[in-house]
Amino acid sequence: MKTNLVSPFLQAVRFLTVLILSSAAYADPLDIWATQQLSTNRFGLSSIVFGNGCYVAAGSFSDYGTIVSSEDGYNWTVRADGYTSIQGAPIWGLKVNFANGRFIAISAWGGTVVSTNGTNWTLGSAPLIQPSFAHLDLYGATYGGGRFVAVGQPESGFGSTVSNIVTSADGVAWTLRRSHPTEARTIVDVAYGAGTYAAIGPNDGFTYTSPTATTWTRRSILGGQFD
Repeated sequence: MKTNLVSPFLQAVRFLTVLILSSAAYADPLDIWATQQLSTNRFGLSSIVFGNGCYVAAGSFSDYGTIVSSEDGYNWTVRADGYTSIQGAPIWGLKVNFANGRFIAISAWGGTVVSTNGTNWTLGSAPLIQPSFAHLDLYGATYGGGRFVAVGQPESGFGSTVSNIVTSADGVAWTLRRSHPTEARTIVDVAYGAGTYAAIGPNDGFTYTSPTATTWTRRSILGGQFD
């Protein structure tokens, strides 16, 4: 009969070593994060996407929009901020999306900017001021059916002379649309699927649908208004 020459202590050490190595080998990589400081400016970044080989994040700095980009998620370059704005546009509160090979950033002050590489950006024509002198604040956007659609809030109210939706084939040239013939209520987001655009209001119990994004049908959600 052979005698076990390995002491209980060494057995315990060996067991713990195997356990630690096994845990390290199967550790979730999302448990480890690296912190990177993009700038000493106080950016208010609020959205991030990945496309065409790079990350793009967007938000606000002072009264202007902020855009930063990175190829690896570690090293970032400022593309627009309060000092290097895009053509001087007051594009505060940017929210960035990626679709159809393009980055589209929409502004809470109604502007849009577009880029294919995350580095060079072009100011779109989404109207900051409508014929009734109403700012169109854009809150949500989507792509589908061959066009971009952005939705928001006309600042002057929701009367019969303002729009709350804009559409574009390329993200640069935009056309004003309306969710309803006689009033344009606030719309906070929009999505596309199964051949239909669907948009939602914030707390009024209404949704809006369209197969083309040009004319819309308003529908009531069972239960009425929401808080």
